Amino acid sequence: MTRKVLIICLCTVTFVLPGYVQGDMKLKTPDGKAVLLMENMTWKYINTKQSHPNKYIAIDLDDITMDGESFNGKRVKTTGLGKYVANMFTLSRGMMDTNIVMVNIKNLPRNLKKEILNKCNMFGCQVTVYGKIKRGELIAEKVTW
Repeated sequence: MTRKVLIICLCTVTFVLPGYVQGDMKLKTPDGKAVLLMENMTWKYINTKQSHPNKYIAIDLDDITMDGESFNGKRVKTTGLGKYVANMFTLSRGMMDTNIVMVNIKNLPRNLKKEILNKCNMFGCQVTVYGKIKRGELIAEKVTW
């Protein structure tokens, strides 16, 4: 009797269960790489470093001033004292800082431009600018206070 039960269990495990356990399986190798084992008995590495088009790299204002060209095409976020004077929006580290970063705000919505105009007059306001670097200039996509 026990032998019959054992044979039935083994047959169930051998022939029935594989039908329920189909599909691709993800796992990690001992060195941390992600691998996809596919149902057709093949495998491939999974690219875990996918690009995030909406992700911004946090950088310092000094980095933009010194190495702006090396950030060309990259989306960045930086914080500083924003000033809107004579139709120009600039970022600096403080009131007496003469090293400024020009911020192009032409693509921002009108209400955000108006808020910058009102909050960041000649005395400035603390802001974080999110945008893309093009030819050393910061093209604003978003501004937060």
